[in-house]
Amino acid sequence: WTNYETWLVNMYFEQSFQQIVDEEAENTGAAYLPEDAYELGMVYRDFVQEIVDETLPDDGFGSSLFILDLVNQAIRDVDFTEIARHYID
Repeated sequence: WTNYETWLVNMYFEQSFQQIVDEEAENTGAAYLPEDAYELGMVYRDFVQEIVDETLPDDGFGSSLFILDLVNQAIRDVDFTEIARHYID
């Protein structure tokens, strides 16, 4: 993996990422193609961001905002296209 953040996100969400690919194939009858890696990566990024936003609500004291800033920086370092390629191949 490109970096620790990419590896970690994939490790925690691998079942969800595979499920996204499987559901797409089931719903449309077509699998993601290698040229779809960027698009699929953005689907993964949005999925992870939604979970982060739901998990770390603002506590009104700023401490969760600090944690959210750290997590968001880590998410920016994730190579979601690389993760997508892993599930397309």
